[in-house]
Amino acid sequence: QDEVFLAAQEAVGAHRDSQVPSSSYYNELLYGEEFICPNCGKPYKKKQSLKAHLYYDCGKERLFSCLICSYKCKRKYVLKTHIMRRHMPPREYSEKHRL
Repeated sequence: QDEVFLAAQEAVGAHRDSQVPSSSYYNELLYGEEFICPNCGKPYKKKQSLKAHLYYDCGKERLFSCLICSYKCKRKYVLKTHIMRRHMPPREYSEKHRL
């Protein structure tokens, strides 16, 4: 009787383990393969991040310039964020970003 009970418990455990991704799966996601830019060698954890880097950043000129300081960047939204964080008073910044 105990053997039958233990066998049933093992079967349930095996089924559960087959349904839930193992911790090694999560470790591979967190610490697994790195995607390296073939042009500059910069490493990325996600393939999509490398693709975005290649499309938007790698080897591209910094076309967006701040009119207040000498800051330059490659993406318009980065320039907008720079201006709000560096050149707007905190009060104005927080009022523009209320939910």
